[in-house]
Amino acid sequence: MDITYNEIEFSIMSLKDFDDKPLARKVFEAIAEAGGIYFPSVYDCYEPLRRKCSLQDIDTLASFWVNEEFAADTAQKHQYAVGQMLMERRRKPRVSYQMYWEKSQRPRFNYFIFRMDADYLKEPTHLQSYLSLCTRLIALLEPVQGEIVNCSFPGWAEPIDLQVRHPELHWMNFFGKPYIELFGSEKLLTAPCYRVEAVANDVIALQLSECPFSPIPSDTRLAVKNHLNPDAFVEEGKSYRSYKTGIIPKFDFSSILFDKNSPPTPPQIRMRGTKE
Repeated sequence: MDITYNEIEFSIMSLKDFDDKPLARKVFEAIAEAGGIYFPSVYDCYEPLRRKCSLQDIDTLASFWVNEEFAADTAQKHQYAVGQMLMERRRKPRVSYQMYWEKSQRPRFNYFIFRMDADYLKEPTHLQSYLSLCTRLIALLEPVQGEIVNCSFPGWAEPIDLQVRHPELHWMNFFGKPYIELFGSEKLLTAPCYRVEAVANDVIALQLSECPFSPIPSDTRLAVKNHLNPDAFVEEGKSYRSYKTGIIPKFDFSSILFDKNSPPTPPQIRMRGTKE
C-alpha cells in the first residue's frame, strides 16, 4: 500500500560535486531570495531536527552541507566523505528539504529534494513562485534527472535505478545532459505533451499536463515514452526491478568517486523520498 502525502515534491539526481561550500551558499541564497516562506527554521542530519536557523545563518548552513566538522577526518581515515542534511520550515505553509552527497567508490547519484504543502500551491501565483525556485535550483545543481510529482497520488514513490531504466514519468520531468545525449534534443523538444521547455543549460523539462493536481493520463505517458524510446522507461505500474536491461545514458561518475583512479564498486539503490 502506497504512503501518500498532501505535498508537491521536486527532486533531482545529480553527478555534480556537492562537496562544495560556495555551491551550498548559492543554494541557500537562492532559497532566501525566493522569500522567507521557503527558508527552513530547523535542520540536522536526522530526525528529530534540533538545530534552529534563520536567514542570517547561511554560512552555518553551508558549512553543515559540506560536513565541515567531520568530513576531513572521515575522508583521511576511511577514504570516504558524505554530507546529509534535512531541513524544515514548521510554520504554514510547511516546506522541507533533503540533501545527500557521497564520495566513495559507489557509482551513485547525489540528490536534493524540496517539498511543499500542496494546498498552498493550488494558488497559481504560489505555484509559479515554487517553480521559479525549482528552476534556480536546477541551474545550480545540474541534475541528470529529476521531476515534480504530486505525492498524494498512488505510485508517486518507487525504487529508482537510472542504470537500469528511467522511472515513471510524472507531472514535470527533467532530462539532463546524459538523457539529452541519449534521446537527442530535437526528440525531447518535440515530445507530445502539454509543454516542453529548456529550463537551464543541458536540462529540458517535459510537463505532461496543465497542472499537478490531476492524475496523468496513461495515454499521455505512453505517447511520450514511445516518442523517446520505450525501452528506456519502466512501464506504468512497474519499477526497474521488473527489468534486467534497458536503454540508458552513459553516466560520468568521476566527480563523485573518492578515488578517480580506482574502479567503482556495484551501485546500491534508494527509494525516492527516503533517507539513506
